[in-house]
Amino acid sequence: MAALVFAGVVLVIITGLAIAAKLSPWLAVISMLLQLVAAARGIMADGQELAGHVQTILRVVHWIIDFFHNLYARHREDVEMILSEVTRIIDFFLNLCAAWYHEEAEQYTLAQVRAATNNFADLIGQGVSGRVYKGTLDDGRKVAVKRLGLRRAEHTFALLQPLSHDHIARLVGWCTEGEHRILVYEHIGNDTLRGRLHNNTSWITRVQVLLGAARAIEYLHSEVVIHGNLTSANILLDRSLTPRVFGFGASVRRPSEAVGVVQTEGYRDPEYDRTRRLKPATDVYSLGVVMLEVLTGQPPVRANNATLVSWALPSIQAGKLDDVLDRRPTSKPTQGQRQALELVAKTAASCLCRDGDNRRAISRVVKELEEALKLICTDDSFGYY
Repeated sequence: MAALVFAGVVLVIITGLAIAAKLSPWLAVISMLLQLVAAARGIMADGQELAGHVQTILRVVHWIIDFFHNLYARHREDVEMILSEVTRIIDFFLNLCAAWYHEEAEQYTLAQVRAATNNFADLIGQGVSGRVYKGTLDDGRKVAVKRLGLRRAEHTFALLQPLSHDHIARLVGWCTEGEHRILVYEHIGNDTLRGRLHNNTSWITRVQVLLGAARAIEYLHSEVVIHGNLTSANILLDRSLTPRVFGFGASVRRPSEAVGVVQTEGYRDPEYDRTRRLKPATDVYSLGVVMLEVLTGQPPVRANNATLVSWALPSIQAGKLDDVLDRRPTSKPTQGQRQALELVAKTAASCLCRDGDNRRAISRVVKELEEALKLICTDDSFGYY
């Protein structure tokens, strides 16, 4: 297995250097690739440090993907052919790492959690099921610590512990001491999708984030899990703007009976409001609202208390996307961007049907977002940052 991993690293190095020989920022590429080599050697040398090495590899691999996308607009002829091969190699490498290693969540004492969070001093979020605090473990790892009620914490831990996906925030550990029920997640410290929309984020980045979130929901549904409260604030972004879905306080295994969950205003599924039955289509509806946020740059509930759906959906259904489209990424979208955004708008509208049975299947949502991203990436003049 170690030989396979090292072979994957070598392929990435050879491919990266072939491009770097033509392009000026080659020093940065070589530096990052050398980190890959060191991490691969560490994996082979010391199994006890496997988690840290794998995390380093994944972080560097994501950087390489971003690097080549960034160069694509200016060096299409040099990059286009080899980019697909790099992506194929990286996908193989990521899948190999994921299949090879899955870190088990650890149990922490309340004293350890208090020490990590400086006695819960740094509040960074308030969800429907509890407060979230920033912390640092003894080994230096940054974590997000969520305090929950007794029943909800035990339920959420049982639901999340077996899950593992590139676009889902990883559960690091838990604490059950006295009446304290605490979940410890990896800390994704850069931003949320909601916060990022205020930074003039490019169209390619917005569609990439949507696609990552959709893939996370597709994975959850394959594991018979319904998120129940997907929002743009529950889509966290790391330093490379890779999305991680978070906020599982309302999540359930696919229920056969009516259940009571709290959904965030503006994302509430009208069918769930009528039936009190969560379905995979509930997550599809919420994802449709997130798509509208990405397209319009507007919050789920506007200043006059009108929902984003009631404001934007009629214009989209009437073929008047320009009436609601966010102009901050670019005042005039290119042809490729225009085609991609129209496809995203069409997909969003199909996710927002009042009847859940008429909504897009999540697998089709993923395919359409992949097509939208391809349309942007094959456009000669897309922006990226």
